[in-house]
Amino acid sequence: MESECAYPLQLLKLNISFFSHSDPERIPSANVTVRNNKSTNFLEVLWVPLPVNVELYVVSLISTDTSYAAQWNQSKSDPPVVFRDLLPGREFNVTIQTVSGNLSNTSLPITQATYPSAPGPWISYSSTTTSISLNWTQPQNMTGAQYSFNVTYSISSGTVYSLNPGNQSSVQIPNLQSGTNYSIQIVTVGVLGYQSDPISISLYTNPSAPGPWISYSSTTTSISLNWTQPQNMTGAQYSFNITYSISSGTVYSLNPGNQSSVQIPNLQSGTNYSIQIVTVGVLGYQSDPISISLYTKPERIPSANVTVRNNKSTNFLEVLWVPPPGNVELYVVSLISTDTSYAAQWNQSKSDPPVVFRGLLPGREFNVTIQTVSGNLSNTSLPITQATYPSAPGPWISYSSTTTSISLNWTQPQNMTGAQYSFNVTYSILPGTVYSLYPGNQSSVQIPNLQSGTNYSIQIVTVGVLGYQSDPISISLYTNPERIPSANVTVRNNKSTNFLEVLWVLPPGKVELYVVSLISTDSSYAAQWNQNTTDPPVVFRGLLPGREFNVTIQTVSGNLSNTSLPITQATYPSAPGSWISYSSTTTSISLNWTQPQNMTGTQYSFNVTYSNSSGTVYSLYPGNQSSVQIPNLQSGTNYSIQIVTVGVLGYQSDPISISLYTIPTPGAPASVPSSSLSPTEISYTFSAFSSIPGLIKAYAVIVTTDSNAGSPPSGILSKTYYDFKNKDTNAYVSQIKEFGQRNGRSAGQDTYTVTIGDNSTTRGYYNGPLQPGTSYRLAVAGFTNILFDNNSRVIESLSSVATTQYSSPITTAPLAQQDPGPIVGAVVGSILGATVIAILAFFIWRRRRHQEKGENVPFSSIKQAKTSQPIPKSGFEAHFRKQQANTNLGFSEEYEKFSSVGISQPKEASELPENKAKNRYNNVLPYDHSRVKLSAPNHQTEDYINANYMPGYMTSREFIAAQGPLPNTVTDFWRMIWEKNISAAVMLTRCVELGKVKCEQYWPSSGQKEFGDISVSLIEESVQPEWVIRDFTVTHKRENRSKHVRHFHFTAWPDHGVPKTTDVLIGFRNLLWDYVKLSPPNSPVLVHCSAGVGRTGTLIALDRIMKQIDKEDAVDVFGTVHSLRVHRVLMVQTENQYIFLNQCALDAIRAQRANQPDLIYQNSSAIYENVSRSLRLGNSRV
Repeated sequence: MESECAYPLQLLKLNISFFSHSDPERIPSANVTVRNNKSTNFLEVLWVPLPVNVELYVVSLISTDTSYAAQWNQSKSDPPVVFRDLLPGREFNVTIQTVSGNLSNTSLPITQATYPSAPGPWISYSSTTTSISLNWTQPQNMTGAQYSFNVTYSISSGTVYSLNPGNQSSVQIPNLQSGTNYSIQIVTVGVLGYQSDPISISLYTNPSAPGPWISYSSTTTSISLNWTQPQNMTGAQYSFNITYSISSGTVYSLNPGNQSSVQIPNLQSGTNYSIQIVTVGVLGYQSDPISISLYTKPERIPSANVTVRNNKSTNFLEVLWVPPPGNVELYVVSLISTDTSYAAQWNQSKSDPPVVFRGLLPGREFNVTIQTVSGNLSNTSLPITQATYPSAPGPWISYSSTTTSISLNWTQPQNMTGAQYSFNVTYSILPGTVYSLYPGNQSSVQIPNLQSGTNYSIQIVTVGVLGYQSDPISISLYTNPERIPSANVTVRNNKSTNFLEVLWVLPPGKVELYVVSLISTDSSYAAQWNQNTTDPPVVFRGLLPGREFNVTIQTVSGNLSNTSLPITQATYPSAPGSWISYSSTTTSISLNWTQPQNMTGTQYSFNVTYSNSSGTVYSLYPGNQSSVQIPNLQSGTNYSIQIVTVGVLGYQSDPISISLYTIPTPGAPASVPSSSLSPTEISYTFSAFSSIPGLIKAYAVIVTTDSNAGSPPSGILSKTYYDFKNKDTNAYVSQIKEFGQRNGRSAGQDTYTVTIGDNSTTRGYYNGPLQPGTSYRLAVAGFTNILFDNNSRVIESLSSVATTQYSSPITTAPLAQQDPGPIVGAVVGSILGATVIAILAFFIWRRRRHQEKGENVPFSSIKQAKTSQPIPKSGFEAHFRKQQANTNLGFSEEYEKFSSVGISQPKEASELPENKAKNRYNNVLPYDHSRVKLSAPNHQTEDYINANYMPGYMTSREFIAAQGPLPNTVTDFWRMIWEKNISAAVMLTRCVELGKVKCEQYWPSSGQKEFGDISVSLIEESVQPEWVIRDFTVTHKRENRSKHVRHFHFTAWPDHGVPKTTDVLIGFRNLLWDYVKLSPPNSPVLVHCSAGVGRTGTLIALDRIMKQIDKEDAVDVFGTVHSLRVHRVLMVQTENQYIFLNQCALDAIRAQRANQPDLIYQNSSAIYENVSRSLRLGNSRV
């Protein structure tokens, strides 16, 4: 009975109790059988039972590597024992233990093994012509067991060969016969040499591939192939299979049997075919292929389908074509010059037409072919002939004209050396007939038989191969015009000082333009006027007077001209300038006038003529000296005097005229006796000098204690009572008696009585008390013209005066003879005077205290008299005439009212010791309430500069009026420009005038200059006759910022005087205003002269007046000046400057009335043009 081991790893013990046992027998090894029945997973154990009783058989199975053990208990009635689920290819030891009771006996071990498992499935196999490669998986459940593989192979019914690859599961069987079937078995060989079941396969070696290529060739539609037979295939059955295809396309086949050549038909031209040939052996086995990639030949492009064009270019040809049928991988376009001197080739894919050959030489003939290429095969078209255009004739070397011909000379065309070419010259009048000349390849020609003064349009082309013509070179040339004879030219001045008029007779022929040139004979001036034939005459305006000019007329046609001989003519000289002074004695008249305007640098002289009522005219010739003394005249006589300027060519200017009297011979003292009124006063009566009304303008009474004096000496008229008291002189002027200008007095009396010593003041003269009991002698000076200086003292050199002899001595009464009444009156008067002085001192002290408490009083808080005299514009001219009458009497009376305006205002900052050296003049000091204050980082006096804010028409601080900088205040001056954001600075003085320094030059003449923390760079400078405009860049080094400042420097204004004409100053003011109106609104205009009051005040007042004229219907010159005087002392410093302002207002109103608001710009228009070339106005041009 067979029993199976259900629990192989668990030992079962059967405990049977007997009363007594003996040791059981051991089973002999010969009686034990262990068999595997070629199984991979079980062992069967059998034995011959012992003859004695055995209660239990314990069968044990242990692998020889002890990795596995199993045990089975078997009663004697149930053999055999089977061990199942063992691993394949393992070796085991088996023992049987006989057990009776607690006694046992174990047999010797019997060794047996399971069969190995077969090799695993095939992974791969492959063949070559001489080998077979096999790859299989390892046998199952053999991991850790010892095993190897045995490979046997044989040809059917042939020798069997073996290979032993160990336990590697792959093998290559070598040295096989090609095209042969092999039977192959592989077994696993385990322990005890047991072999597994085989895995088997039948495989062929590959047949031999076809042999090497012998030859191949292509047409446009077929490919022919030839190859050798395969090796080692003799006697074997085989054939060839040919496949061919276009890449990524259908595969076609041919079967030529075993013939080793073939022609593949019906192919596409220019196409690449992939071709393979294999040997096909028995069972359809195919050899390795032989492969080749071959092209069919591409088609040739017909000549009709090729276009070569030059697009009239000198250096390139463009090739286009129609693609041929079939495929073409590449077009090789070849270009060869017909003289073979040049060749080029271009490879072009079919997707990128056309082909352009660049950089060719001009005027060359070329043959072009196109080669179609596919792979290594090609087809070439027939040649196409084409040429580049010739290059144009080279640049002009020269050309010249006469009145009837034009000669031309040009360079040869570029890059045409060695090429065939010629020139074609065409010319015509536009519009008109076109004529031609053919000079061959000569690069010069003369065109004859032309019309004078005529514009000809000329073209020259290069004619190259194939008749191609280059681009033309063109030129428009004139024949020379005719010259105008001198006899046909007239130049006339019409007695003008500033223009010449030129007329002429037109010459024969054509003239497009007459260029009239005018050049001064000293070459200092030149002007030119272009005039067409329809607009004569030519007038040169704005010339300088008294200049001699040469005038020529140039006839111009195109760029050719002919110039006439020069005609000489001159402008009339300008009249002598305005009178500076005139004075008379009893026998002479002295005249002093300014030089004529704009005559500097030219030759001229003066002719002075004078006559009285007798009619005889006399002449004097002072040369070019602008002063003369007319001698030997009759006293008290009226003389009519004319002065003319005599210029070049003897031309005389308009005269300046004046009617003057010589001083009458002074009369004797009146019969009324002079007497002493008191110990300190004398009453004196003298006779009038003349009975002619208005002749005598003033008398001066001269007092001396010199008993030996005969008549007053020269220079005595400036001496005052104080000079006499200081013993600087023994004679003085006690008083001035004026007529026709002050207080309505007139000079119509026969005698005049004056009091000497009455403590009165007239002009700058104090009539101080005389000494009691002292002898005095008196004289009288009579004036027909009297002028005063700034201290209201007589300027003797500029006045017309005659004096009497000193009188007989007149003695004042001694003190002893005085009546006590006057003494008592004097004492009482002294007491009252002291009381009044004390009261005045108290009020002055209180006012000073009040001012000290409020130093920075705003402008609006200063009590000012509302003094204004607005005049309607419609009535201003009549007002002007009224004020101008009687030698400007009305203007003099107006101006006198300014003498006390503002003078009581404090000026304490300017009087501090630290600041006194910063003032140029000790009588021109800034008022505290309006002065400009600078920053004062170290000391409070650093804020001082001699400058005041001034009200303009627009704002209360529109201007700053300042003195001209001193050497020690230049840095403060630039500090003011920086801190007060000034962008326009106006200078109205020269640095030096009449040998005196008026202002320190505070700017660099070139480059850059440092002033403390401020750097100033001169950027541009434009110099004009009356002014200079400068542009500065001002940089603050510590603040690292820069700004632009424009400097307007007026150079034609004399100190204490006025400019020569109103339009010059108005033009300068307009130039300034055009710039200022583009400046920031918080940027005051800085204006200065020397003292910063006279010229400075005049310009600021002029700006206000001009704006008032533009904006209102009234003019208030008086109110304007009064307003300025409140803010700075002495603004508009002289009466002449005040009259000049009124004249400016009148001229501006006249211009408006004539509907010529730009009239005042006329004389300055040329200057605007000159300035615009170099300087900008703000961000725009002037």
